[in-house]
Amino acid sequence: MAEIEEVEMAAVETGDTVIEIHATRPTTEISEEENNSTAEIENFVQQRLNALPGKHFTSRCAPISRLPARFREAVKTYYEPILVSIGPYHHDKQELQAMEERKWWSLRDFLGRNDRVKFHDYFKEIRALELLARMYYSEIVYMPSNDFILMLILDGCFILEYFLKLEFQEIGALPFLTGWNISSLPTDMFLLENQVPLFVIHKLFDTNVGSSQPCKGPCPLLKLIFKYVTQHTIYNQMTLPKEPCSSFFHLLHFYRACMVAMSDLEVEQSKLALMNQSLSLGTETLSRLKSWFSWRQKRAEECDEEESLKGDESVEEESAEKNRAIKGGSKEGKRVIEEPSVTTRLRDIVIPCMSELCEAGVTFKRKKGARHMFDISFNNGIMEMPLMEINYAKKIIISNVVAFEQSQPFLVSTIFTSYLGFMDELVNTEKDVALLQQCGILDNFSRNAVETADFFNQDLAELNYNDHYFLDLYIKVRTYSDSTWHSTEQS
Repeated sequence: MAEIEEVEMAAVETGDTVIEIHATRPTTEISEEENNSTAEIENFVQQRLNALPGKHFTSRCAPISRLPARFREAVKTYYEPILVSIGPYHHDKQELQAMEERKWWSLRDFLGRNDRVKFHDYFKEIRALELLARMYYSEIVYMPSNDFILMLILDGCFILEYFLKLEFQEIGALPFLTGWNISSLPTDMFLLENQVPLFVIHKLFDTNVGSSQPCKGPCPLLKLIFKYVTQHTIYNQMTLPKEPCSSFFHLLHFYRACMVAMSDLEVEQSKLALMNQSLSLGTETLSRLKSWFSWRQKRAEECDEEESLKGDESVEEESAEKNRAIKGGSKEGKRVIEEPSVTTRLRDIVIPCMSELCEAGVTFKRKKGARHMFDISFNNGIMEMPLMEINYAKKIIISNVVAFEQSQPFLVSTIFTSYLGFMDELVNTEKDVALLQQCGILDNFSRNAVETADFFNQDLAELNYNDHYFLDLYIKVRTYSDSTWHSTEQS
């Protein structure tokens, strides 16, 4: 047993109160009970460290991430499944258990497609992928090995059977696809938190058909999925990427690639390419950016001269406020507008909403022959935009693609994030939604202009705008609108 510890006591007076402070000196001996407790803690820490995926001094961005609370709580229904759980994050939710029974039906049907391949064969193949599959999740999955593998098989077969039954018109074997389930199931499969790795689905598919060769391009599985993914596009066409299955993390990533491929972007690029894109705006865009700031500086100086001639302090203050286009203007003397660096954030350059742009003389037209949904142009006061179709299901998919882009810093371009940010600038109220519809740019199947405006007006303050696809467009629009308003004021 340890010796009794020595105790020192000191008194500190604080007004009428005396506080006793006890300080203990550590003893040199540790009790047997303390020894056991320390061993338990050390054992717990070691087990916890052993459970971490990857190697020492390495970092990773898990492709299947949990969303930060600020996104999920804002519009919870956009990010959480309402019908079926795929993967571990929502696996134990009671309200989703009804569909767990259907997964066993799907497994039975999938096994029946090739009697020569037994369940043991699938289990063996997926067991070999278990560690890699666990590393795909941003949170440690506390499931026993066999349970985790079985979950991957059941979920993977459920997804495969959904697409196979659609392909072979076995709709009668999908009795749960009735009423609201028809739209809920597909959207549940495109939620970021509701995914299994695509390589798991691919392995199950290849094992069933007896293929062991790695695919070098779009394999039969991707072609099958693509055929039915296109039914949920927000644009009137999508492109099947040329990359193999190994280029895509999960179904949501593949959906994004089908849209981004149309803009002639690579699905993935090296980190070096991303770094170059993030740190440099390119000589042409940077030149435009500098010209815009130079024009604003000149306008500020001209306004100062005009205001000094007026001699009316109240008029001078009002005019100064109106012409102070960006932060950094000074109320005393000439306003100095700093020339931007290559890392200038886009949020320093905003554009007016659609109704204000129309008042400034901008004309909006539906773009004919658009190459992709991001093919937006602005020339000589005319904004041309491709048709966008929006409904509740497509709002969910867009929100999750944006969440995926924000969780993966190695993607070439946060193009969906840029698009949603652009629409956030363009749409402030239901009036702007109505104008987009009148111009033939927006098909609002939700029938509710207020809800559509609220969707575009989601809080994007935490999103990363450094890599913005529409920066050049913003500069053109802002330059035109500022010059138009100045001409109106002069007249």
